Amino acid sequence: MSTTEPNPSSLVFVSYSDEDRDRVLPLVQRFRRRRWTVWWDRDNRIGDVWRELIDDRLRHARCVVVVWTRRSVKSRYVQEEAEEGAKRGVLVPLRLDAVAPPIGFRSFHYADLARWRGGRHPELNKLVRDVAALLASAVAIRPWASSLENGATSSTYGVEQARHFLSTVRAQSAMFKRNPAAAKALSEAFAGVGDTYDAVTGAIDRFAAPLVGGRDLTLARYRPLATGELQADVEEKRGHCTQIGQAYVGEGGLRDSLPPTTEQAAVDELDRIFLDLSQSDGDLFKAMGAVGDGLEKESGVLVNMLLAGQKQAAKARLRKADRSLRPLVRQLNDGKRELNRLAGELGVVA
Repeated sequence: MSTTEPNPSSLVFVSYSDEDRDRVLPLVQRFRRRRWTVWWDRDNRIGDVWRELIDDRLRHARCVVVVWTRRSVKSRYVQEEAEEGAKRGVLVPLRLDAVAPPIGFRSFHYADLARWRGGRHPELNKLVRDVAALLASAVAIRPWASSLENGATSSTYGVEQARHFLSTVRAQSAMFKRNPAAAKALSEAFAGVGDTYDAVTGAIDRFAAPLVGGRDLTLARYRPLATGELQADVEEKRGHCTQIGQAYVGEGGLRDSLPPTTEQAAVDELDRIFLDLSQSDGDLFKAMGAVGDGLEKESGVLVNMLLAGQKQAAKARLRKADRSLRPLVRQLNDGKRELNRLAGELGVVA
């Protein structure tokens, strides 16, 4: 048995039960006639090194074909391999027996080859087309890339940092009202926070658009989102801190206009507020925008699922992603309202 490096651009990983090897062989031969690289080795050499090799091939496969049979639906390894394919949207299932797929895979359309005997079959033709589409156009989803959940967690942290900034400003509101120069510094700061709220909310709305108003789930919608458009949009529109510090410490800025009688403790607090905010591109603003990377990765998964003919499963995945994002969206909306209220109280433009 050869363990030479496969061609990653045409690597098809076939997952099946060892006992079904003879039944799976005609399928493998069909794939190889297309000059695709097929990994389907099921050697009896069980060990860490061999398992690592299988896992490596699985992670780098452009398509994972899972063969459901009476035996494979009970196999832990087959289910784990199917799960890995599903994570990247490259799962293309079929069944050789009249069995239901395991729970967790029933939203995926499968090619029904229960009556296939090795010749021509319309379900086999569609299966081959779906595999070919993935091999030609699948989005590479890095196994180590941040997940949507991780991005949402980072963004939630950024929202909390923004709320802390607003609460600190509110605690010093009397001082800001006494100093007309505060308007410029606060407007810069509030605009940066507000822009970031809008950028992140807008990116999430674009991602989840097919769930609103009956819009269709299409490759044309998600392919640009999967190749950096969303992340670039968030980066372009989110707030940046370069002007905030200048509005505070620059000539004629808020710090210059503080009355000589201002208590040192209050000055120190203002210094801390604006120093933190002026250095917050890597903290508050960037953290809030971190969900953009997760949205990009998730869009890539949806592209792969659509290429694989899994529109129903893709819609289910989009709904699940949307549910996981709703708490963040609520926090963003609450934060924007709080920002506007405070701006009104202080008489500045947010």
